[in-house]
Amino acid sequence: MPWAKELSDIDGCLDVLFEQREALLQSISVTGSISLDSVVAKLAVVERLIWREEHPEVHALVTGARRDLVALSRSHPPAVAAREPHAL
Repeated sequence: MPWAKELSDIDGCLDVLFEQREALLQSISVTGSISLDSVVAKLAVVERLIWREEHPEVHALVTGARRDLVALSRSHPPAVAAREPHAL
């Protein structure tokens, strides 16, 4: 059955993608932020990881916080942050 091979190949690709996602998440979690944009980007990742159907309040909180930070960043000039060796 040709569809069984195709589904197996898709499962293999998904396994690789999940492993890559896990590695990136571990890297992001230990990386400091030196700009509002990087904080917004991290919140966007969290927003995608939280299942809205299972945790509607948490999803709404993260989504709202991300939108607030975007609005604040547009109304204020970027601040100069002290650069730490581990910060991006």
